[in-house]
Amino acid sequence: MDLQNKKVSVFGVGKSGISALKLLKKCGAEVFAINTNDPKKWSNYQEVVEIVGSPHHCIRESASGATFGSSELIIISPGIPVTHPVLQEAINKDVPIWSELELGFLFATVPIVAVTGTNGKTTTVTILGEMIKNAGKKVFVGGNIGIPLCEYALTKQKYDYIVLEVSSFQLETIHTFKPKVAIVLNIMQNHGERYTHIDDYASAKFNIVSNMGHADWLIYPQDDERIRKWGDTVKNCSQLRFDSSNIEEVTSSLKNKFDLTKFKLLGDHNLVNLNFAVQAIKKLELDNADISIQKTIDTFSGVDYRLQFVPCDYSFTAYNDAKSTNWDATLTAIKSIKKGDKKLYLIIGGQKRGRGDSITPYLDLIKHSVDKVLLIGEMTDPCISELKDQINCLACYTLKEAMKFVIAEDFKGILLFSPAFPSFDQFSDYIDRGQVFTSFCQNKQIPK
Repeated sequence: MDLQNKKVSVFGVGKSGISALKLLKKCGAEVFAINTNDPKKWSNYQEVVEIVGSPHHCIRESASGATFGSSELIIISPGIPVTHPVLQEAINKDVPIWSELELGFLFATVPIVAVTGTNGKTTTVTILGEMIKNAGKKVFVGGNIGIPLCEYALTKQKYDYIVLEVSSFQLETIHTFKPKVAIVLNIMQNHGERYTHIDDYASAKFNIVSNMGHADWLIYPQDDERIRKWGDTVKNCSQLRFDSSNIEEVTSSLKNKFDLTKFKLLGDHNLVNLNFAVQAIKKLELDNADISIQKTIDTFSGVDYRLQFVPCDYSFTAYNDAKSTNWDATLTAIKSIKKGDKKLYLIIGGQKRGRGDSITPYLDLIKHSVDKVLLIGEMTDPCISELKDQINCLACYTLKEAMKFVIAEDFKGILLFSPAFPSFDQFSDYIDRGQVFTSFCQNKQIPK
């Protein structure tokens, strides 16, 4: 698409929206920024004005219908569904609605590895990026991991490969996006605030293969029935599948070629993530792939806030899993902790999703493994009502109060912060809450 002089509206002025605005302006488009509230109250208002060129091109969501209706293209941020009421006029006029991912793809000139799934995306993407770097290649690592794909087009650096974490939200509105290698890690109940049924969520994920060809590769777990049944219907690309539930087989397959003794990541799920990365790298046919894989295995220390060991100033051992936003991630974290004869305290809670919130289906594992549950955020009261008389628990409401309790008790066991819910009730994002948890662990003063 020639973007010169086209009227393009960007809905959402977060990180991906800002990158989209910059790229569109660079391409000569007439750009409009739309967001909630009075534009002058936007935290990045001045930055947005400088990009779009006029305060009149900054529009509040409630007054944006006509702007969307007269646009020639609309870019939406991941958190905004195409069903949003203010987009209706544009939909009626068949105005194209793209994700920032689709816009960035227009400028992609090198092979792309794209990773989607409910859990493990960031870890797998980061491992892949490290493997490609260790092979001596330049790699752009971005997408839902925090760096929008549009930044690839804005940078002056030259890259050999692109590795992307892609979410269901981003994949809802792709039209030409096409990876060389696509990985679907898993599908579990998630994003109940957006999808009425897990099949809707899965369907968005499965868009990843829409434009792939026979020279491209899809990699997925054959033990996931929903993914396997879908994979059987995919005929437009080559496939590789393995049984991710058979950890002995996965481990044996890796050990046949690589030494795992220095692999630092906790849990069987990370061996599965590693295997996905290894299989993807092989499809890129790098000259020194095995050497780069082994170097990555030996040196990779994990992803921030994903079951991350935290050096602590107190008597307890702390693990920061602030990235957990669903029950499966938290249950995986619990199963990964080898507590021995120590007690395990679990801090969970956050923003209500609306679907899949109940703790009841997971009580057996939690009761078997966890000695005390500390509840925080909007989910404190709902979880307490389900947990009472079932397990030792405490309503703390905030992370600060939970940490005050643990520190005052002089707890000497293992403290796992794995919230299982989104962060947006009390924090700006999972990174914010992860940083707060780490700061409490590394502060000799009890939080006030």
